[in-house]
Amino acid sequence: MWMLAWQRGLGLGWMLALGLCAARMAAQQSDAPKEMTMVEGPRTAAEQSGWKRTTRTSEVWEFLDKLSQLSHGKRLRVESCGLTLLGQRIALVKVSLDGKGLGDASARSGRLRVLIQANIHGGEVEGKEICLELLREMAMGGHEKLLQKIDLWILPDFNADGNDQISRHNRVSQNGPEEGVGERINSQGLDLNRDYIKAESPEVRALLAVLDVYDPQVFLDLHTTNGSAHGYHLTYAPSLAVNQDAAIADFLHETFLPEVRAALEKKGTRTFDYGNFARMEDGKQGWKSFGPEPRYASNYAGIRGRLSILSEAYSYLDFPGRAKATKAFVLGCLGRAASDADRIRDLCNAADRKMTDPGVELPRLGYDTGFRKAVERVLLMGKLDTLHLEGLGTRRIMTEQIHSEKMPVQVRFEARKWMALPEGWALPGASEEVRKRLLFHGLVVGRLSADVELDAEHFVLSDRERARRGFQGHHLRSVSGVFKTKKSRLPAGTLIVPARQRLGLLAAQLLCPLTGDGLVTWNFFDKALARGVYPVLRLSELKGLSVEPLALEPSDREIEGNYLPRPWRLRIAIGVEKAGRRLAEGRRGDRTRLEARVLKLQVGDQQILWSGGKELAQLIETQVKNHKDESPELLLEPGPGVTRRDLDDIARRARALGFIRVYVDRE
Repeated sequence: MWMLAWQRGLGLGWMLALGLCAARMAAQQSDAPKEMTMVEGPRTAAEQSGWKRTTRTSEVWEFLDKLSQLSHGKRLRVESCGLTLLGQRIALVKVSLDGKGLGDASARSGRLRVLIQANIHGGEVEGKEICLELLREMAMGGHEKLLQKIDLWILPDFNADGNDQISRHNRVSQNGPEEGVGERINSQGLDLNRDYIKAESPEVRALLAVLDVYDPQVFLDLHTTNGSAHGYHLTYAPSLAVNQDAAIADFLHETFLPEVRAALEKKGTRTFDYGNFARMEDGKQGWKSFGPEPRYASNYAGIRGRLSILSEAYSYLDFPGRAKATKAFVLGCLGRAASDADRIRDLCNAADRKMTDPGVELPRLGYDTGFRKAVERVLLMGKLDTLHLEGLGTRRIMTEQIHSEKMPVQVRFEARKWMALPEGWALPGASEEVRKRLLFHGLVVGRLSADVELDAEHFVLSDRERARRGFQGHHLRSVSGVFKTKKSRLPAGTLIVPARQRLGLLAAQLLCPLTGDGLVTWNFFDKALARGVYPVLRLSELKGLSVEPLALEPSDREIEGNYLPRPWRLRIAIGVEKAGRRLAEGRRGDRTRLEARVLKLQVGDQQILWSGGKELAQLIETQVKNHKDESPELLLEPGPGVTRRDLDDIARRARALGFIRVYVDRE
């Protein structure tokens, strides 16, 4: 989806940027299954409405506050792990059978530690709803066998700001809830599921702190996906990062998730590896997953040496059906984790020892990544029905018309090239933003207290590229070159990052110039690159260096001035009331000229029929007056048949009414 903006002083031109939501989806709602409506204790907004709407952030907190009054409410501790830019608390709920797992790392119970993150995208809401259900059930004494083996940390409403931007124009093709969902991005306009390397959002910074303090051994990330017409209720993926512990990756791919899948299939929930149909190199149809970059939450958690699992409910399944499938998958993973608790602990401890045991050869770092060779597997092919929603778009509906086909599948990645890890890295002249990023990620970082001269490997640049198109507020960087060793002088104040630490592979991912998703990718080294220098040196020896340990300062997690909350934005939904008579058409059909065309404009419950007159001022006058001191922005939400000329006309009139910026949000 494109976000286009008119700005005062720029004329009526289009300014393109990737942003807002990836897909505008909403959906057909079927009656909720009986077992999902007959509940005791507090009920979610979804349950109260018969699964016609989703729970707002204020309602999440109201629901959580009531859980302490239930029979086993003391098993839960409801906290806030941070604030969004709009000042909303980010809910973190800790669940422990006997209370021993409710404290910090020093009070660990010895049980397996599992963290569930839901609602990272504010329009993908069933994870939030089932997390609230599970918390209620646990506060009433349920799932005791699980809690004998597991301590839980649950973030039910991670993107609280995005969650509350509820509109029927969001995710229109998604099959419910009827009253709309929130939007993908947070209040900065950032996709939080692209922020796990650069850590520019308060939400991700809060989550990184939670990972650092509690160190969950299993991480579940709950989403909703659209895409190809397949026959599965839910698709999943373990971490796809190449620089994760190989034993953990093999266990998830070959044992853990196949066993969860088989158990769910016996109960009627169909699951498969996440992906979409795609053309393979030989031109035949196959199935491919998404990328290995640790900017994604599930990939990132894997690179920390822990088990990480992505859940993607199928958006064309109805809302209660998606919730049911997500809940079944989460409980399936929790049950498998409880059964395999000892093995999972052993895998995580072994991954740590590979990085920290003195004298042990460090793992190699992979780069230049690509898919592994395809494997033939049987997939379920599906068929979708469609339903036109007046003024909104087309809803897609999953049917039970499915059949199986055998085809090549690629759901794992590999590195084509490898390099040995150094003993550590030196960053002379590192910026404060680089220092904070390293500490945000929980890395051990020190600062040289005296000048030193030693041999170090420099990355000698041969080429550097900057993406032309912006992405998440950046123009992504890539560099090429070779490493050369030479005598180097490191001044006092140089940052030192040892490789022999639990998160050594994460440090390598961030600092190596060739990983494809590190600090250089996200422009943190641009000033040095402009001088022809890659500002990170590889060190073969750290002995004898005088280093003072660093820690985050209280103010470090504050958001930089470039990333402030979006201004208040007035939304106008636009539909076609009368199509009119076509007079002329531009090259791409988006400059269509029409005679006697009438649009329907709506703000909240107010609407007018508009053919270019002054009625627009009447519609928005009260809204603008209420926010006259906030430099209001206007967001146009066009439905089917609305042309660029229509939007130009509305934008021109809106600018005359005092709007500084006018955006259009469309697929």
